[in-house]
Amino acid sequence: METQEQKILEAKQKIKKVLSADRNTSRQHAKEIIFPVLENSAKELSDATGLKITTEYKHIVDKSGINHAFNHHGNDTEKLRGQMRLTDEDILKIPEIIIYYDDVRRPLNQKGDPAKTYNGNDLIQYEKTFHDGTTYYVEEVRTGKKELVFSSMWKRKRKD
Repeated sequence: METQEQKILEAKQKIKKVLSADRNTSRQHAKEIIFPVLENSAKELSDATGLKITTEYKHIVDKSGINHAFNHHGNDTEKLRGQMRLTDEDILKIPEIIIYYDDVRRPLNQKGDPAKTYNGNDLIQYEKTFHDGTTYYVEEVRTGKKELVFSSMWKRKRKD
């Protein structure tokens, strides 16, 4: 049986493949299934979000999600929003965030309703505090394909 640490190492290798894809072109759509939703995680995610997440779902990291994160949260202007610039090392923490999150929930929009993507898909937001800050990772729920796909990510300084 595969341990959590083996699962994390394998997932990081898959993420590295996506990270190495050319960020400035859309000719190649880099996408990796980093691991399936685990049985205990499916129940926890369902309970925390009110969404029906099963072990049929897969956690996916793709180039468009990474591009979005770097384009919106990967520069020094993040300091103006009280956030820290994202790096490749932060992206490689995704498996640890998914498995060992501190909090998981549906993010809310400005009206206080559950936030959705532009095409109406639900979102799941994970929160995990590391030594250098708290990282927020958001997945888009694609029910038809049974996928939880990288949507956005940002990081704030720790509040010690």
